[in-house]
Amino acid sequence: MDNRCTAIRFAAPVTHHSASAPDSTLAYGLFLRFLDSRLEKQFSTYYTDYYHRFAQASLVLGLLLVLGDCAVDFLVFPDVSANLGRLTLSMPLLLLAIGYSFTRTAKHNWQTVMAAALVCISLSLFWVLARIDDQGGAGGLSSWVGVLNFTFLELYIFVIIGVQFRIAFAAGLTILAAFMYAIQAGISSELHAFAYWSYQVLTVFILAAGVGWWREGLIRRDFLARTELERARDAAEAASLAKSTFLANMSHEIRTPLNGVLGMAHLLQRGGVTPLQKHQLDKIIGSGRHLLGVINDILDLSRIEADKLELSQSPFTLPELFRTLEALIGNAVHDKGLLLAMDIDPALSGLQLTGDSQRLGQVLLNLTGNALKFTAEGGISIRVRKLENDETGLVRVRFEVSDTGIGIPPDALERIFEAFEQADRSTTRQYGGTGLGLAISRRLVGLMGGSIGADSQPGSGSTFWCVAGFAATPACAAHTASPAGPALRALPHGAEVLVAEDEPVNLEITRELLEDAGLRVDCAENGRIAVEKAASKPYALILMDMQMPEVDGLEATRRIRRLPGYTRVPILAMTANAFSEDRHRCLDAGMDDHLIKPFEPDVLLGAMERWLGLSAEQHNGIVVQ
Repeated sequence: MDNRCTAIRFAAPVTHHSASAPDSTLAYGLFLRFLDSRLEKQFSTYYTDYYHRFAQASLVLGLLLVLGDCAVDFLVFPDVSANLGRLTLSMPLLLLAIGYSFTRTAKHNWQTVMAAALVCISLSLFWVLARIDDQGGAGGLSSWVGVLNFTFLELYIFVIIGVQFRIAFAAGLTILAAFMYAIQAGISSELHAFAYWSYQVLTVFILAAGVGWWREGLIRRDFLARTELERARDAAEAASLAKSTFLANMSHEIRTPLNGVLGMAHLLQRGGVTPLQKHQLDKIIGSGRHLLGVINDILDLSRIEADKLELSQSPFTLPELFRTLEALIGNAVHDKGLLLAMDIDPALSGLQLTGDSQRLGQVLLNLTGNALKFTAEGGISIRVRKLENDETGLVRVRFEVSDTGIGIPPDALERIFEAFEQADRSTTRQYGGTGLGLAISRRLVGLMGGSIGADSQPGSGSTFWCVAGFAATPACAAHTASPAGPALRALPHGAEVLVAEDEPVNLEITRELLEDAGLRVDCAENGRIAVEKAASKPYALILMDMQMPEVDGLEATRRIRRLPGYTRVPILAMTANAFSEDRHRCLDAGMDDHLIKPFEPDVLLGAMERWLGLSAEQHNGIVVQ
């Protein structure tokens, strides 16, 4: 068996090799190689490209060394004319090699060309050293000066210039044979001298070749580690993209029928129903909202992990934020027979803060909902306190949500902020929940540059707190006087609206809601029909789904914007595509707003009132959150 092809294998085939066992892909022998021919080809390309500049630098170094060697010998032996041969032979060869290294073809062929140039330089140098011996000069071929020159040439070819071992070995072997032939020709009558010098140069050759072989082994293992790292990175990126695509598709596929469920339940409630039917419809709507909350939590977590969640910076006041929080959670607290107390530091009541009030509200809602879930009696209190300003001048605010619930063991306080974790496995069975709310809250607070934690003892309730910094200015009177915002104008009776929606159930829900509000509704089953209808007559507003057959909502919007009279007509996306990238795509296509399915009737009608109640000049450029 040819020992040069013996392969050391530790794992599966090369296509599945692991970075932890790089030798499993290498065939060890006189010449190293990768078992995978594609990997070997990649390595050759990498080696040739990467070491090209090093080879150029080493050639310049060799040129300087030849000049220095010649100058020293000339000073010591000025009468030996053969010294000038180094310049007349070696210098042109080195200059030609350096010049060639800058050509286009050199980047791919420099290894063989430079190795050949070194062989030619070696042959000329040995001839010069032999002439020095003939002229009676010291430091010729048959001396330690000759061995030193040979040693330098071998180390140069195997190590310094950086050619691959298989090419360096051929060139080095040629230099060895030439040197031994020159010695034999010069001192053929002295067999013992020939044997002595042959042993020295052969030892040097073996040493230089060993260093060159070991060097290439290190380079190959480093290349393999880099390749495995790149493969792992590419695989991770592909997995992340696949996960994002999967979540986006699943979100869309779940939101679309969920919009039908909740929409139909809302339509039924608007009609005449018995108290029992109203109670049952409330349960349907509540269950649908809970499912929607789970979907939103998963999407938020995936966006945070992918660093795709961006916080907005807009002015808000804490009294306004707390009124919104009370509207969302107050009924659930009171239905459970608990008390809800809210306390805002007077030093904060008159300030207008700048930050992402929606995400801050989400954190407080998560903490309050968590307290509600684990509290059977007593109450929940929400407190806000102003801390000292930080070094950047931001106002540091501490939020606390306290409850009188079951409490948390000390060893579980850190774990509960991890994704899919709860204090006890039995907690999930008894109280439900995915374990995402606190994990998302911690990451949102982290994005705000703050911190979050909890203090608790089993049976004594819990206090969850978070601290974040906000830019603050005195709140204007108009803002504090109307914290809920300006009153929405009534929808203009009889205004004609175009709804582009390919899902029949969602189309029916939207049409009935708008017609009940006094609007005239025209429908389009796809983007192509929507463009045709918009071209046939003017509409006051267009609701546009994103994903539709034939022509999608984005392209339909672009085409409608090019129609006469539609430059400033409000076009609102009404879609189950809930990612921030989807919102940006809608706005970039020319839409004015992005409504996510499933939506509450009040959200849809509120957006309609905002856009239809504003003049064309007013609504241009406004984006409603």
